[in-house]
Amino acid sequence: MESKLEESSSSDSSDSDFELEDKQEEDLKAEVSSLKAELARQPILYELHVRLINALRRLGDLDELRLAQENMNKIYPLSPDLWLKWIKDERKIATTDDEKRQVELLFKRAIEDYDDVSIWLEYCLFAVGNLEPGCADSVRSTESIFNTALAHQGLNVAAGSGIWDMYRDFQEILLSQPDVESSHSTETLLKQMDKLYRRQLALPLLGMEATVESYKEFLQNIGKSLHQTQEGQPCSDVPDDCLKEYQKALAQLQLLTPFEDRVDPTVEQPQSDAVAAWSSYLDWIVSYPHQKSTEGPKTKGKETSEPFSPNHVCCLFERAVTANCLVPEIWLRYIDYLEEKLTADKGRLVRVLARSVRNCPWAVDLWLRYALASERAVSDELVNEGSNGVTEYTDRSLEHTAFSKVEAVFEAALSVGIDQQLDLMRIWLAYCDYRLRRLLRVQPSTEEYDSLLSDLRLTFDRAHSSLRKHFRHQADPDGILVQYQSFVEAKYAKNTSAARALWSQFMQQPGHGAQGQFWLAYLRFERDWGDAKHFYRISRMAINSINPSPEDNIFPHILRFSCEAGLPVAQYIELEARVRSRTGDLGLSTHPTANVRTKKLHASEPVVNKNTSIRKRPPVTDSGPKAAKKPKFSTKEDEVAEPPCDKQTAVGSPKAHGEHVVHDPSRDDRTVFVSNLDYSTMEDDLRRTFEEHGTVVSVRIATYRSGAPKGHAYVEFANADQASRALVATDGLLVGSKNIAVAISNPPVRNPTGPAVTKQSNQQTKPNAPSEHIPHEQKPRSHGRTQLAFLPRALNRGTISGSGNSDAAESAAASGDAMKSNEDFRKMFLP
Repeated sequence: MESKLEESSSSDSSDSDFELEDKQEEDLKAEVSSLKAELARQPILYELHVRLINALRRLGDLDELRLAQENMNKIYPLSPDLWLKWIKDERKIATTDDEKRQVELLFKRAIEDYDDVSIWLEYCLFAVGNLEPGCADSVRSTESIFNTALAHQGLNVAAGSGIWDMYRDFQEILLSQPDVESSHSTETLLKQMDKLYRRQLALPLLGMEATVESYKEFLQNIGKSLHQTQEGQPCSDVPDDCLKEYQKALAQLQLLTPFEDRVDPTVEQPQSDAVAAWSSYLDWIVSYPHQKSTEGPKTKGKETSEPFSPNHVCCLFERAVTANCLVPEIWLRYIDYLEEKLTADKGRLVRVLARSVRNCPWAVDLWLRYALASERAVSDELVNEGSNGVTEYTDRSLEHTAFSKVEAVFEAALSVGIDQQLDLMRIWLAYCDYRLRRLLRVQPSTEEYDSLLSDLRLTFDRAHSSLRKHFRHQADPDGILVQYQSFVEAKYAKNTSAARALWSQFMQQPGHGAQGQFWLAYLRFERDWGDAKHFYRISRMAINSINPSPEDNIFPHILRFSCEAGLPVAQYIELEARVRSRTGDLGLSTHPTANVRTKKLHASEPVVNKNTSIRKRPPVTDSGPKAAKKPKFSTKEDEVAEPPCDKQTAVGSPKAHGEHVVHDPSRDDRTVFVSNLDYSTMEDDLRRTFEEHGTVVSVRIATYRSGAPKGHAYVEFANADQASRALVATDGLLVGSKNIAVAISNPPVRNPTGPAVTKQSNQQTKPNAPSEHIPHEQKPRSHGRTQLAFLPRALNRGTISGSGNSDAAESAAASGDAMKSNEDFRKMFLP
């Protein structure tokens, strides 16, 4: 009865276990489905890949597990731990030779991602486990794997001893095999073991003391016949030359031990501290030996020891990038060292760079270094240096295929989702640089040259489109790309028209027309590659469009460029006049230092008291002749300039003569002045012309009293950016039968009761300036009349006072001075 109860209890327990396993399996399947759905939406999330791999491993679905690991490895390198787990899964089911070869391929792929000592140890152990007894090829293959492992990680201070010990154990296995026990084979194996001991003891590795003890034991037993004394007797002691190398390596190990303690992976510490510890370790070993300073100015520094070998330093860098795979600075330092110390090994440099961008795809510096190194490696493969120094490709048919590797690097960099404008710009500029270098390697005016030029233009176009797509109006805030492309078009394509079209399109973009540095770059291009005609037109637009601050006055630079461009003297004088007018309106100076001097002079001038008596001009009456008017000089623009709202309303017929609209100066910057209009041009014609470049608020054509047009108009836009774009696009445009001239509106200031005066004169009139009006009595007369004054000026004060200056007479009366007679005058000379 009790046995039946126990059987029933056992059955119930097994059923519950099965139910629990089924429940866990269902939960795992649900988790896997959820992770797959998330990865389909966000395939670049590293943690989702790791979670999916772990879930599939618990579920036991090997096919899905392989697929998940392959998908992750397409995007990211797998960590050493993930690789070892994958290899372990495959080794369990590898029974055939093909399956074992697949496992070996996994080892090689793992080492390409991370040159880690744990992977090499497992690789060597796998090779020993698959050794075929009595097969010479199998022995050679296993020895090759061990030698490669020693070359990569045999210098690993912390864990390299494990590979050396395993290699010696492998040699002992060979000694124990019956088919290799001949005297020659045994002696050869013993010599190889002795050589392994001596090589290991010459390296600074942890556990050196145990290694030297093991060597002594080897010499006292199976290796006692390898060394002999001078008398020809067997010697079981460690040779003197080996002890000397051992002592040197031990001294090096004592220097390295403090750094090894700080980078020990078993010690828990913040990531920042670990990176700092590795950085200080790398700094020290790269610069070792340090110069030891001594007293005395003439005493030279003395080296403390020999430097570490490049292989030793590279092994340390491999450990550093494995431990800090997401730190671009560590990768960059590794690359710098390879370029400086191992310049001949370009293949190694390219492989390290390829690994670096897989670990840090956001690091633009790594991508650019990768592209340059790849281009150099491809060029070295294709280029032969002739005796005449001319560089030519060995085989043009292979060129396209070879350079496709470089283009693949750039395309990969552009596909990783870089979201910073400066970083994306750097990649596109480097891509264009590569295209230009390829262009300059072939002869101009050939079919190949035209094809490469087309590729370069296409790359520029792609760069513009990509930057505008991601950053819109901030795609090229400094105008770098347009300057580069226009330079290429002018110099290498001999197409200045295409270059000007690029500049025109760039200047029409919002905000660019008001930027002085863009106009200077545009003018610099015309100075270097254009002609005086286009330079003159662009300089006029620049002067009218920009509003520089006193600290950023570029007008002197424009005039300097005008001289260097060789403008005709008449055009240069006109530009000078425009600059003077414009700087006066803005309160600037054509000389960069003039503003500073003016400020100093104004600061030293005394303040005039408002109550101080100032000579007043007497009113002009009809009793005397009027003064002749002075001739009025003005520029052409002053003659035709009017306020934007002065003559005609936006829509409808002209207003009656004398009726004015109040001028609003705040709208000048968004209003353009259009001159040289065909007299038959209507408002609708101008509106259609300018609406292509912005929102036109109003169009006003100036007319005479009779209603006849004057030949100029004002077009107001919604904002200043649209006005600047319209200026660049329409200045010089053919409208009707004439090429119109367009400028930013800058009308003169009109006094309510007087003639129009410029803003400059209105703002800068000095209180002590001489009056333009001649007093009534001093004006020229139409008929001559002799006017003789027989009295001295001192006695004729009353006449002068009464005739011209009533204020002076009042002042004299107030002081008590009386009029002088002839008698008074006689008394001044007679005793």
